[in-house]
Amino acid sequence: MAGRIIEFPESGSWRLTTLIHASCHHYDVEEGFAESVAVFECQSVNSANAKEEQAIAKVWLQHDPCYVQLDDRDYADCDFSAWSMAQSEYQWLRLLQDRGCRSVPQWCEAVLTTQDDDMPYPGGYQLSLVEQKLPGRSLTDFFEIYDEEQREVVRQSFRAAFDDMGQTRILQLDRAARNVLWDEQSQKWYVDASATK
Repeated sequence: MAGRIIEFPESGSWRLTTLIHASCHHYDVEEGFAESVAVFECQSVNSANAKEEQAIAKVWLQHDPCYVQLDDRDYADCDFSAWSMAQSEYQWLRLLQDRGCRSVPQWCEAVLTTQDDDMPYPGGYQLSLVEQKLPGRSLTDFFEIYDEEQREVVRQSFRAAFDDMGQTRILQLDRAARNVLWDEQSQKWYVDASATK
């Protein structure tokens, strides 16, 4: 999908550039629902209208439910409104923004389209989300790169971000280290809102 351009109503066109992460899921065994999600860095094609030059794009693609090995049921009438996982990420991010959380992307936009003939499931849904690219990096090597004094600064800043998100009364469910970014310049933590409830 790298190189593909996605149109959004407000922020315009974004070109998918670098793949960050991709995975495939079978969510609903009863309905045979399958989708993949890919996270990309992206570049504004029409920077005059864009909020920023670079952003993060998350793209969910529906897959043919016949690939799910179940029984011989007819999948033709399945309701594929189950793109709710992607939709809920967008809704929770907007809710965090509305509740004043400063530790998450401050703008985002989503668009629902259908897949082209050269995509995994032509006619299936494609839900695309573009959001502010947060500064910073993961600190999985935290203990290796900082001395005790620096680690204390990082811990205090993490507590501030944790409290900021906690005041919204929305929980971060995916607590993997990849979901938090440390920006050394501003000495601030940022949280990916991908898995909130």
